[in-house]
Amino acid sequence: MKIQQQKLTKKIIIFIITITLSVGLFGCKDDKKGEVSAIFDDLMGTSISVRLYDATQEDIDEIERIYALYSQLTTNFDRNLFDSNNEYYDLENIYTINLNRGIKPVTVRKELFDLIQYALNLVEQTNRYFNIGIGKAIDIWKEVIESRDLYLDKEITEAEYNNVINNLATLGQVDLSKVILDENNLTVYIEDSNVKLDLGAIAKGYATQLVVDYLESQNITDYMINAGNSNVALGEHPENRPYRIGLTDALGYYKNGFIGIASLNNRHIVTSGNYEQFVTYDGVIYHHIISPDDYLPKAYYTSVILIGDNAGLLDAFSTAVYSMPVELAIDFLETNELDYILYLQENNQILTNLPETEFEISEVKAN
Repeated sequence: MKIQQQKLTKKIIIFIITITLSVGLFGCKDDKKGEVSAIFDDLMGTSISVRLYDATQEDIDEIERIYALYSQLTTNFDRNLFDSNNEYYDLENIYTINLNRGIKPVTVRKELFDLIQYALNLVEQTNRYFNIGIGKAIDIWKEVIESRDLYLDKEITEAEYNNVINNLATLGQVDLSKVILDENNLTVYIEDSNVKLDLGAIAKGYATQLVVDYLESQNITDYMINAGNSNVALGEHPENRPYRIGLTDALGYYKNGFIGIASLNNRHIVTSGNYEQFVTYDGVIYHHIISPDDYLPKAYYTSVILIGDNAGLLDAFSTAVYSMPVELAIDFLETNELDYILYLQENNQILTNLPETEFEISEVKAN
C-alpha cells in the first residue's frame, strides 16, 4: 500500500481519539427494539460509552456484564472491584494469581484462563515485544508516574529518576515458561517471583471483542463502542455512511483542530500513546508503555493507532509496536495485514497505509 506521510514541525503534539457521541443511560427494560445507549463510568479502569441501534436494554445489560466480569478478572490492584452483592464478587483474578507466586496454583474461571493463554500465545507472534509478565517493571514506572497529578508539573527530580533506574536494575529477565497453566484443572501458577502478570495491554480490547461477538450473535449490526477513547469498535452506521472519527489536536496546531479524520465502518480502532500517563526528566518523556527488553519506555512514537477486525489482537499489537523501531513496526504490521497510523516523535511525522478515502491528514496551521 502507498504510505501517506506528512512532516510536522512542532516537537510534541498531544491528541486523542474524539468521537461525537451523545449518550444517556436508559432505564426501561422491555422487548422493544430501538436506539439504546449507556455510559459505564468505572469499568476496565475507564469510562465506556455504548450506543446500539435496533437493540434492547437487555443488550446493554449484557454488555455491562461482560465488561464487569473482565474488570474483576483482570485487575492486578484489587482483590475485589465490587461489593459482596455483585455476581462477580470474590472471583479469583490476576491480583490473587500474583499474590500466590511461588506458593500455590490458583483455580480461575475459564474466561480468565483463556485470556491468559491467548495473551501468552501472542508473545512469540510479536517477536516478544508484547509480554504480560513484566508487571514488576510496569509497577516501578507507574509509581513515579502516578506521583504526579494530571494537572501538576510532570517533571521528576534527579533523585526520583535515579530511584526508578536503580529499582529496574534489580529485576531479572522475565521467563514466561514459569507461568504454568493446567487446562484440566483451570489453574494458573507462577513459579518465579520475578514474573508478575499484567493484562493491562490487552484486557480492554479482549473484552470489547467479546462484546462485538455478542452483538453479532444477536444480529445487531449498527453500533458504536467507545472504551475510553483508546479502544473503539464500529459497526454499520445507521445512516448507511461511514463513521467519521476525528483525531484531535489538543494544542490547536492543526487546521480545524484535528490531526486527521478517519472514515470507517465495521472496524476496530485501538490507540497507544504517551500523552496521558507519563512524566518527564530533563525534558524527556517517560511514559507507561515499557519495552520488555530493557524495561524502558521508547521514544519512537507519540501515538500508534491500529485499525483491524479484532480488538484484543489490536490492543496487544499496539503495545508491542510502541517499542519497535519504525521500520520493524511497519514490516510487522504489513506482514499481519493491519492498517495503521503512526505518529512519530522524530520530525513529528505521520505515516499511514490507509487510503485517503479512509484517512485524511489535516493541514498544519500556518505559523
